[in-house]
Amino acid sequence: GYIGVRPEALTITDKGLPATVSLVEPLGAETLIHLTMGEDTVIMRGTHGLDLTPGQEVHVTAPQDTLRTFDKSGRATL
Repeated sequence: GYIGVRPEALTITDKGLPATVSLVEPLGAETLIHLTMGEDTVIMRGTHGLDLTPGQEVHVTAPQDTLRTFDKSGRATL
């Protein structure tokens, strides 16, 4: 199966899943942070207070209640 999470639930922390910052995109009130995680790219929202640069290694986490599970065909499971 698979675990899915919406990008808005992600938080950059000291521990968690490893990711690499690929792009930091300031957009006025918010900043989009493009992260590479294995073969996938995730775009999360950040704040201007985060001092991130492309190539930087970070870790991300999400609250357990925001995680969703899917079977191998992509159907949500309970």
